[in-house]
Amino acid sequence: MKTNNLWKHLILYSIPTILMMGQKVSTSNSSFWSAAEEEDWVSSIVNLTTKHTPHPNMLNDTVYLYVDLYQLLGIDEKEGTINIKLWLYISYYLPHIVWDPATNGLYGIDLKPYTVWTPDLVPFDVTEFVSDVYDRQTITYFGLVISKSSLINAKITCSIAVKYFPYDSQECSFMISQWVLTNNSYHVGIDSDFSHPSEMHLYMFKQSGQWHLNEPVKYYLKPRIFNNSTFFIFEGIEYVLKLQRHPEFFVTVIVIPSFMMGALSVLALVIPVESGEKVSLAVTILLAEVVELLVLSDILPPSTAEDFPIVGTLVIFLVVLASVAVVVCVLVSALYFTPTCKCAPQWMIRVISSRVMDILFIAKLNLDNCRKTEETTNAESKQSANEEPNTYAETKVNSKSTITKMKIHPESGEPKSDPKNSIKSELQSEINAIGWKMFAEFVDRIFFIIYLIVLIAGSAYFYTAATS
Repeated sequence: MKTNNLWKHLILYSIPTILMMGQKVSTSNSSFWSAAEEEDWVSSIVNLTTKHTPHPNMLNDTVYLYVDLYQLLGIDEKEGTINIKLWLYISYYLPHIVWDPATNGLYGIDLKPYTVWTPDLVPFDVTEFVSDVYDRQTITYFGLVISKSSLINAKITCSIAVKYFPYDSQECSFMISQWVLTNNSYHVGIDSDFSHPSEMHLYMFKQSGQWHLNEPVKYYLKPRIFNNSTFFIFEGIEYVLKLQRHPEFFVTVIVIPSFMMGALSVLALVIPVESGEKVSLAVTILLAEVVELLVLSDILPPSTAEDFPIVGTLVIFLVVLASVAVVVCVLVSALYFTPTCKCAPQWMIRVISSRVMDILFIAKLNLDNCRKTEETTNAESKQSANEEPNTYAETKVNSKSTITKMKIHPESGEPKSDPKNSIKSELQSEINAIGWKMFAEFVDRIFFIIYLIVLIAGSAYFYTAATS
């Protein structure tokens, strides 16, 4: 009844060619047929079929479904859909319709759509379903009725998991099943002469540039039971597509620039305050990180906490670090430009004169030199005071008659400040000016080390988590 597998595959993929071949044979053997005889013969064949119900002589009461994937057009992560193009063939066997092509030169009959019965097999989990190219019906000489054969564009709903984006893989499935008629009317099956029992052949499949289809593509016979009723059992076939994303593009345009922005934010902590660009560089890097985050939000769908993309967490982590860098740069600039009239606290003097500054490779404040300078200056002031004739005035300051000695200039007769106090004041002002600058550099270096450690550790963690 059935021919060999190779001949059937040729028929399945070349139906229009076979029909043209049959027409040519019929023309070359016009002695066998007239137009009227051919029309009568085709009508007699069609009369052996049914138009609205399954034929009672249908082989095994089974409709055979053949699906072959042609191309993966793309995945829309935000919509949660996958767009594919596939070949769809729906056929069944009528054993009582068989003829010898040697007698009439016809290997198949080309019929208008809906001339013979078409099974009510429809795709589920599909938002758009468009048939292209070929929508006619065919009856072959060995009793195979192909009621539908077409190249179809289908947009299938799919639960997109983006936790490991762009190293993610997706598993999407769609089902073609009975719609109204149940398995009491006919069964759905796979023709082993045309198809593998559980895998797509993928003879004509074209791989996508962004996604890789993992082979083999499995399919399973799967019934749908309505309200747990044994009467309403709808048979169908579920196809499972397993896809692996090619990560190179998104790594290039998202991941690498994010790491580069994180590395550049380190420079904002290194650049000297005197350059005047410390804060502006940190703010620019922060804005760049925010732009990366917006680009990522345009690509990926909203996700729950369990399925939140790791690369999204990485970009947020870098945005937080860039924000901290801005705060540190502002703080360091404020410390650096602290007025010299503001006295430096003793704890800060101890910090900037300690060995910590040597460990951080920062020049520290040498208090010993300051003391020597002060002692030298005091000695010089005493020597000059002994050489100059001085008069002193006693001034009653409070009720306790505290006496304060003030130096009186011999010519003007006005009081003159003590040189020792003046020198101490100038020395304190210099210590304040240098101290605030040194302390600003100390804070900058401490945050630089902390920032660098957190950046390297966090980046390594996120990269390992995304690629594991």
